[in-house]
Amino acid sequence: MKDSYNIEHQVFNVLTRIGLFLLYYVGLIVLGLFILWGVYKTTWLVIGDVLPEVNNGRLLIIIVVSWIGICVFALMFGAYLIKPLFSFHKDENDKRVEVKEEECPKLFAEIRDIAKNVGTQMPKHVYLTTDVNACVFYNTSFWSIFFPVRKNLEIGLGLFDGMSVDEVKAILAHEFGHFSQKSMKVGSTVYVTNNVLYNLIYQRDLWDVLVDQWATSSFSLWAFFGGVTRRVTNLVKELTFQVYKIVQKSYMKLSRQMEFDADSISCEYIGSNNFISAMCKVEVLAERDSRYQRFLKVLTGENKIVRNYFVGLNEVEASLPSTEHFDLSYDKPLLKPVATPDKKSHLSMEDVWDSHPSIEDRLENAAQFPPKKSASVCAAWELIPDEIKNRVSDQSISAIRTNVDNKLDPIGDEDFFNWAKGISDYNFMPSQLKPFLNRRIVSFDYRKTDGKDNVENPFTQANADFINHYESLLVDYRQMCGIANGQIEAQNIHFEGKVYTPDNLPIETLKKQLEMELHTVEEIDQNVYLYMLSKCDEEQIANLKFNYHCMFYSYWMLDDKLTDLETFRDSLYAELTNAVRRDEDDFAELCVEVHKYEDNLQKIVKNSDPQCMALIIDDKLLSYFIDFGKKTLYVPNSLNSEYLNSIFNLTQAIIDIHHRLLNTSRKNIIAIAKTLDL
Repeated sequence: MKDSYNIEHQVFNVLTRIGLFLLYYVGLIVLGLFILWGVYKTTWLVIGDVLPEVNNGRLLIIIVVSWIGICVFALMFGAYLIKPLFSFHKDENDKRVEVKEEECPKLFAEIRDIAKNVGTQMPKHVYLTTDVNACVFYNTSFWSIFFPVRKNLEIGLGLFDGMSVDEVKAILAHEFGHFSQKSMKVGSTVYVTNNVLYNLIYQRDLWDVLVDQWATSSFSLWAFFGGVTRRVTNLVKELTFQVYKIVQKSYMKLSRQMEFDADSISCEYIGSNNFISAMCKVEVLAERDSRYQRFLKVLTGENKIVRNYFVGLNEVEASLPSTEHFDLSYDKPLLKPVATPDKKSHLSMEDVWDSHPSIEDRLENAAQFPPKKSASVCAAWELIPDEIKNRVSDQSISAIRTNVDNKLDPIGDEDFFNWAKGISDYNFMPSQLKPFLNRRIVSFDYRKTDGKDNVENPFTQANADFINHYESLLVDYRQMCGIANGQIEAQNIHFEGKVYTPDNLPIETLKKQLEMELHTVEEIDQNVYLYMLSKCDEEQIANLKFNYHCMFYSYWMLDDKLTDLETFRDSLYAELTNAVRRDEDDFAELCVEVHKYEDNLQKIVKNSDPQCMALIIDDKLLSYFIDFGKKTLYVPNSLNSEYLNSIFNLTQAIIDIHHRLLNTSRKNIIAIAKTLDL
């Protein structure tokens, strides 16, 4: 086992923290009741002793309004504290299809066999999706802390490609291992607890709308009490967030151990060989699915959709070059992960917020158990009737249609294959080009070169190894910085064979090493450019130079200009949507900030390169940007929501355009490289 701690100790630790949360939450409710009691006593004081003595009408109004404000504050604060008691979380997935035993008898027979051997009950419901995943889920309310509910099982049919029945059973046995764990009850309790904490911290509902309206009322005295209510609840949210971190961090540690335990249950039932093979195949299938989703996103952007989800997946795989496709077969186990040695990290750590151990640690744990020979090796798809497979496909496509605004027309299988082949040919490159072009190219002054220099072929294995080493160190450096500034909470940190704490990481040493290696990488990138120029004809030379220009221009815009503008936009939006009542000076200051923002946006538009932008946008949109760069700006004396939305949307549009421009110019460079004799 990778974790030395005892799971019983972790369960006790988590339960202790949940107990502290319940005390904390009861304390909040007691505070709310105390405030209500105080209001009750104050009410009788105001009615019996204060109001009869007031003869000034204005003062009487102030006292009555203040008294009502205090009463409403008490009621709203109390409502805020108790609303999680009545909340209900429903775990929904619009891709799910529930199946019954009579519809999938073979699948249910295997599920029953797993439940019997693992020693747990059958799930309440069984659902199928197209995902590459299997999970336990359930609907919850606050009272589920004390009255646990029966669990449902979701099985993603994306797991079935290239899997044997026993390999799929290994994955399901892992999930049933959770069912059988005593710690699963703790997990359920923590899950519900986190929902309560999350609702207190983040959830916006009718209560928030009413308080926002109250705090921005035109009657300043009445708005004052709305503002007090908002500030008090914000303080509660801050405190609750700290409690949330305490409970969640402890549970994440327990969760990692629970994963090891569930893995062990699966290995004991089905054999370590089947479990390890399943885990390794899942890695491949997950990458396939992620790639397929990217294809579907592009396809829906063209107002089209595949006829059958699973057929479309196979068509995408068939369209890929051999270097990008890894064949899986149900009768061929995969006993080690598919190697990706190009960019090997030198940094290893345990992220305290990870719910799962690393794949390497899980496979090492599984290897402790003996293998088991299968009586017969059958394809996992034999468990699923074609009718059910098609129903799951239809449901997934229906969900895609629902989640896009435009109408989608079905595309035939052959047409989709040809379309996917075009996308694949454009996006994927030979493996020898990847280290050089499938990353961020270091900027250099390409204008000082004419392509006539005698440059040796830079596409060597030595250069590829050097770039891969640099890129891996760069990732390690960024992670170290994240650990040092608190963005990543890590323990058991190892780097190049040494153990470190967050306080003594070799960040400066690594930074200096990267700065030295950067010069070499820049030289390689420049030589790649010069060597490609030497292989190009006249038309290709112009095309290559233009796309390098577009790529470096995109870097400059995104890094030096648009990042700051995006930050300004987000902070200004937060201020504009902040539900507070502003006086004339506050309003005037906000108008000035809006004008400053618009001025910055216009300067960026003026600095943009129309020729580069024309690579991906039409003349009408390009003219819109040019006209905006020329318009006369003025300090607004009112804040028109439609106008504000237009400049915010314009900001996002220009950010998106330059991201697209960067991707397009890189792909064009790669397309040119693929045509050359390199």
